[in-house]
Amino acid sequence: MKDEIASKIYVNLSRCEKGHDSCTEYSSMLHDMVHGHMLYDTVDFVLNQKDVPEIDLLAEVSPYLMNRSDCIGNDGLPYVRGKYKGYNVYVNTHTLKINACSLCKYYYGTNMHDFPLEDVRKAIGRIGEDLNIPMDKVIVTRMDSAMDLELQRSPIEYFNRMLDLPYFRRLSYPTGITFQTAEKELSFYDKGKEQGSNNKNIARCEFRIKKVRKCFGKSVTASMLYDPSFWNDLLDRFLSCYSKVKVSKESLPLDKIDGVRSLLNSSLRDSVNRNGFDPLRSRLKARVRDGKLTQRAYKSIIGKIKRCCFSSQGKDVGPEIEEFDVKFRSFLKLKRFD
Repeated sequence: MKDEIASKIYVNLSRCEKGHDSCTEYSSMLHDMVHGHMLYDTVDFVLNQKDVPEIDLLAEVSPYLMNRSDCIGNDGLPYVRGKYKGYNVYVNTHTLKINACSLCKYYYGTNMHDFPLEDVRKAIGRIGEDLNIPMDKVIVTRMDSAMDLELQRSPIEYFNRMLDLPYFRRLSYPTGITFQTAEKELSFYDKGKEQGSNNKNIARCEFRIKKVRKCFGKSVTASMLYDPSFWNDLLDRFLSCYSKVKVSKESLPLDKIDGVRSLLNSSLRDSVNRNGFDPLRSRLKARVRDGKLTQRAYKSIIGKIKRCCFSSQGKDVGPEIEEFDVKFRSFLKLKRFD
């Protein structure tokens, strides 16, 4: 019943016009129903010395660092490593790098917190003030956006159904999965277990852009992170990547089995749902390596499994994936600036 209401709210929200009273009403209902956070998590920054000739970055930033190490590189030039409020900082005569920390955690002390763009602006301004650097000239090199969603079941039950994302490598581990390329990652894991909250079914969904300039086709400055149009573009990219994930179809109930073919298809779906696609694919690859299965037969079997078991989020997927999909899409829509 709860998911049916959520679905109806989402449909009505998607149809309403900006500024309409019903839009405000449905947005409020959706906010009450879908509990979660939306935030910038890990954000890495770079400032090049050539862009700020009026500042000696090495001399200016070094005094503000904790656990400071002054070093000499192989080229004979000095550099400094240190810590700044959770961030790793490296600075030499050419470059300042500030990385490996959650921007949300830097500002709030936790990365499980809604992060309004006004607070993003304040967080970035604070970095500039503390290190005495112009943040409008700082470039973003990595950017992770994250969403927390509260679900009815254990998050891993949903994630095990997410089988494939074209052109991405799928990595699985006990608490979640990651779809990975050299440029981007789409990751899902059990945030409740990570935080020691075993009584809460909290799913963390992260869209990690590891090569920002290549992804956006231009340099992204720190000040762009709190621009509403850039934020909307980022959410659109998050949704677009997620929408390409192939999930496993639900096993057919007995009253839907009308012959041998549907019985075999249902058995195959059930096996993939229980055991996962990756272990099955690995066993088939092992048979190819051992000479017990031809490459042609392997491709044919994998193709059959995908046709039988893979689906987009909206077709033959069952209530678990439908719940996750509605909450994910609705929450992203709620966080847009329209």
